[in-house]
Amino acid sequence: MGPDADINSGGNAIQSLRAFGMATAKAEGGKDTIMWSADGQTVAVAGHWVKLQDVKTMMKDAITTAEQQLKTLLARAKDQSFLANFDFAKVVDKPSQDEPDMWFGSMASNEDHLDLRSYSNQVLPTILSLRKDVGLDRWMAEPDWDKVQRLWDEENDFLKSLLVAVHITSGMPSRGSELLETTWRNDYGTRLRNVLAGHDGEILLDSTYSKTEYKSTRIKQNLRFLHPRLANIMAIYLSTVRQTTDRLFRRKHKASRNYLWCNVNPNVERRVARWDTTILSRELTERATRAHVGKGLNVSQFRQLIEAVAHKHFRTGRLRQAMSVLFPAESTKDNEDDNLDDLTLLGLDGYSDDVDDIADAAADHMAGLGPGRHGHGQDPFSAQSGRSDETSWIHYARQKIHRAGMDEGVISNARVASRVYQAFFGLFGATAPAPTPSIAGQT
Repeated sequence: MGPDADINSGGNAIQSLRAFGMATAKAEGGKDTIMWSADGQTVAVAGHWVKLQDVKTMMKDAITTAEQQLKTLLARAKDQSFLANFDFAKVVDKPSQDEPDMWFGSMASNEDHLDLRSYSNQVLPTILSLRKDVGLDRWMAEPDWDKVQRLWDEENDFLKSLLVAVHITSGMPSRGSELLETTWRNDYGTRLRNVLAGHDGEILLDSTYSKTEYKSTRIKQNLRFLHPRLANIMAIYLSTVRQTTDRLFRRKHKASRNYLWCNVNPNVERRVARWDTTILSRELTERATRAHVGKGLNVSQFRQLIEAVAHKHFRTGRLRQAMSVLFPAESTKDNEDDNLDDLTLLGLDGYSDDVDDIADAAADHMAGLGPGRHGHGQDPFSAQSGRSDETSWIHYARQKIHRAGMDEGVISNARVASRVYQAFFGLFGATAPAPTPSIAGQT
């Protein structure tokens, strides 16, 4: 036995068989699973033909469902004029801030742009009752836990819809475990929150990267920008409903729901546990079935579907040409096809202002003008200020959105990927949705 044993020894034979089995399993896992129609609009996944138009409809319905369920939760507050007090476009976040329980809503600089109490002030009286404490000789407010449970159940239905909508519309779908690790505020430890506020009402998820072959040389950040309607939904929910339901949750279970998607679990130290991936898979399968997307795809199969779309449409063909012109690595002044930079190629004609910003940032980054690219050299501006380019980028005017290992190029690329993905699946209307604190069909 062992590496020095005779070549015909039993040990070497067993090791060879094991190596062959592992190689076979790996090859089996990567076997061909995709077939396309001639027009590139229908793809076979998991033994069923899936029309991309049905996928687009499913995505739009997922956003609308989450929107309507949040509207139902907000209806518990009879006077919703407080929504006018929200101005998410002016919210400024600080992702690197690590204080426990911190999120963008708890920052003093955002107090004038948010209203975290009005919803609770209206809803709590409807589920609380007064009880006389004889020993203390005073009245105490006690929750009607049956009413509270109905509120939690209603919220749970909304969170399932939100989970599916975020998973399928925010860009290339993440692994279920990555998405379900999402925290909306800092934990009591080294774990920082994943839900971040960006410019002009943007919400982005800085997902946990858990792939086993992660290497230190690979980009660690896994960013996705929520669709503008979902960003609005998320921001309103966290600022209203979640403030109320978490307050009741802490009172009953003596625990905090820092995970966005979690349940009480008395068997773990923190007394809460994030949802299992099977919940996402079950919800996704049910919604895919209703949308006639195959026979209902699970998380793994949906990821295969979207990878197939990326191979077919994002990484090849005319869309790739358009992206190379929109986000050039080199000057495109001599490009003969002036029509390729037309935003209608990407379905982004109604989103032009935002895309122009993205294009500028992405073009600069791809041309090598991003942070950390110039080492100890000096451009004219660095020379005037008496410091190297590297010192200027690293130590001065650092953007609040940055965390360790993250720069403007990473953020710009993530925004591009999410917006192009959303545009391809027709999730933008004739005009860009404004980041207003309202729900469709509600005033």
